[in-house]
Amino acid sequence: MNHGELIISGFRGTAFNKELEKKILVDKAAGLILFARNISTLKSLKKLTTCCQSARKSISRSPLIIAIDHEGGRVNRFGGLLTSIPSSMAIASAASEEETNKLGKLMACELLACGINLNLAPVLDINDVEENPGIGIRSFGSNARTVSKFANKLIEGMAKNGLQACPKHFPGKGSARKDAHYVLPYINKTSKKLFNHDIVPFKNTIKKGRAKCVMVSHAIYPALDKNFPASMSKKIIDKILIKKLGYTGLIITDDIEMGAIKNNYDLSYFSTQSLKAGADILLVCHSKNAFKKAKTGISKLPDSIIEKRIAKITAWKEQHLCFQKHPVNNRNLTAAARTVSEKAIEIKINRKITAKKRCLLISFTGDASAVESYSKTCMEEISTLCRKYIPGTKKIFLPLNPSSCRYKEISLSVRTPIILSNNAHLHKNQEKAIQTILKKTKGNCFAFAISNPYDKKYFKKCAVSGATYSPGRYSLEKIFKFLKEQLNGYN
Repeated sequence: MNHGELIISGFRGTAFNKELEKKILVDKAAGLILFARNISTLKSLKKLTTCCQSARKSISRSPLIIAIDHEGGRVNRFGGLLTSIPSSMAIASAASEEETNKLGKLMACELLACGINLNLAPVLDINDVEENPGIGIRSFGSNARTVSKFANKLIEGMAKNGLQACPKHFPGKGSARKDAHYVLPYINKTSKKLFNHDIVPFKNTIKKGRAKCVMVSHAIYPALDKNFPASMSKKIIDKILIKKLGYTGLIITDDIEMGAIKNNYDLSYFSTQSLKAGADILLVCHSKNAFKKAKTGISKLPDSIIEKRIAKITAWKEQHLCFQKHPVNNRNLTAAARTVSEKAIEIKINRKITAKKRCLLISFTGDASAVESYSKTCMEEISTLCRKYIPGTKKIFLPLNPSSCRYKEISLSVRTPIILSNNAHLHKNQEKAIQTILKKTKGNCFAFAISNPYDKKYFKKCAVSGATYSPGRYSLEKIFKFLKEQLNGYN
């Protein structure tokens, strides 16, 4: 009996290598998860996934799960290699149900062509608090009905075109004020509130038969289980998700190497408890040591539990996956991504700006992102768009939470400032930097929130401001086109 069959594992490199060969042929991992570190070109990615499935086929009749987080917005592992999908919040603010379905189909088309068969998306968390550092624009909105409607249409678009979706993070962590990537959040809501609000989108998705795979969260819900996070809780996984909601699909943990788990539990112990509680697959995204500890934890389970999980995973894969790629017609789908991205943008012109001949772009696209950093891609997009639409612009890229010495000495007298904020409502120093710039320029500048829209509250005294709801290519390009028109008009 091979314990790797209950693990989806991360790995290093962009080509088939000895590490992968061992994980597939010896450890017999249930699947692999891809990150930006595994993707250099689409050609190399297709070759990589083909080699992985060929190796799997030599030992098993069921394919590998090859998974990725492809939510859209800031959660994008491909850089500029695939179509820029708007964030969930942008979709809910601007897309029709038909456009949302098309976006799901587009995801299926592009991911399946790369050999990816499981999308760890969408987020079904209801965005209850602005201060949630891990969700924000990853959520469709602040009420259960909106989240349910758009999530189901997106999942439908994926599923009907051969791509499996994995809604997350059950039973919902939209009201968390801590980020599970670093610490263990506590969701202090009553049982009634959780069932009547947070769990509703999951319940609706399960009821419609759309959820074939669900990810459980690393957060503690004292009203449901005061001792364990959802990912370790039998009360939450077995009694609520499986028995109360009647869910029969795969249950995957969030990454066991997140700070919420590794800083509070031995990973072997976590692995044992999670599978005992009802989880089917452990997600181990990064280190070989964590993979080894997960296997150790699995080995402590009774053979009957391991055999039951393996049988369930194998049956699921044989029903929902196949070795052969599904060709999907991509025609007219990318237009939906651009249309929705552009429609979501808000721009407010409070007064005419006194523009100078040249601009100074100040972008807070730092490297402290909780989810895998999109900063490099975002900076590259901004630099390219600057050259194309407002040439001669000086660019300053600051961290998300810069020290005062990084912004106080910036000269603002000879150029028109363009501020691109990035979750300033979560980073006090970024907020201070923005207020300093606005004070020095008396609001004679442009300011746009390129991630969460909550930064708009800092732009009230700004001449021209707005929000994109998404930091993707199409959203940013629309803003730069607007800037070109405005600056040409003034000059």
